[in-house]
Amino acid sequence: MDSQNLDVSYEPMDIDLSSNSIKNMDDTHCEPEDGKTISRSSSPITFLTSLIKQEPVMVNITPVPVCDSEAKDFQNVKKYHIIMQPKNTVGSCLLVKLSVLFVLFACALVYQNTSTCCEGLDTTNMKDTLSRKLYGQKRAIDLLSRSLDARARSKILFLYGGTGVGKTYATTLMFEEVWNSTNVYHYLMPSFMETFPDDLLLGMSFCKSSILIVDDLSRNDYHIKEHIQNAIEKSEYLKKNITVILIYNYDNIENNFMKSSNVAFFEFELREAFSDIDAYKEFIKFEPLTEEHLKLCIKHELGSYNMANMEQIVKNFNVTLDGCKGVHTKMKLLNVL
Repeated sequence: MDSQNLDVSYEPMDIDLSSNSIKNMDDTHCEPEDGKTISRSSSPITFLTSLIKQEPVMVNITPVPVCDSEAKDFQNVKKYHIIMQPKNTVGSCLLVKLSVLFVLFACALVYQNTSTCCEGLDTTNMKDTLSRKLYGQKRAIDLLSRSLDARARSKILFLYGGTGVGKTYATTLMFEEVWNSTNVYHYLMPSFMETFPDDLLLGMSFCKSSILIVDDLSRNDYHIKEHIQNAIEKSEYLKKNITVILIYNYDNIENNFMKSSNVAFFEFELREAFSDIDAYKEFIKFEPLTEEHLKLCIKHELGSYNMANMEQIVKNFNVTLDGCKGVHTKMKLLNVL
């Protein structure tokens, strides 16, 4: 059929996409100069049929001539702008949100059923353990026991003192049986400021009470107050109990490796820094140790070993500088153990 006699219309066409109006269209072929047969695209309708299943997009359809004999006919074909209205995604978003909430709720139930909460401490047994194993800190032990028994929803216990006087050791003895509980959190500085997830303390949601311990604090670490306040406020909002234990070393090491301490000023700074937090507070000072306390620490490490050389062993320690810190390690190095 002569293409010059075709009545070709270039006006935009209306497309009926109903199931009964879309027909398969036969491909037309033409014979190029090299004798090979080239197939022309069936129709934009086939493309539209597959497109309707996808997300709404703006589609520009530009027919391209595929046969030399018909190239002239396609040069002026207009572009068809097919605009498909966006679907209503409100229902889909709601379904996704409900699915996420369901998964979180299921995880929470599993977490609650598999977690262990430390609810209530045996302070009588705890005080007995501290009295037998912690040397030279009778007043601190009494204050610890009294503070843990205090009826207050939110508590902050400040344990402060020099190096090696038993602050961290006391905490270890107090919670050695509950360290793996879901609601006991133990952090060290300076990683506390980077890793503490005050919005993700799951134990607060599932346990009646929580214990937060931050160790190895110095007099320059008062800026942790923001995290502590957030944790207390969250606990109050959930109507839960929380006990925060902050362990401070007030010693300053000078360039000559000598310690300098201004205990009175340190205590004043500590009280002022946390004065605006609404919670029960107890400031528990750990006293410096004497050589007699050091001998008790060494005796505890020796156990049944021969203690005839006690005086010679003591000479290898500086109780003023180190207290009982590192006694076990140093005795291993001295081949005493």
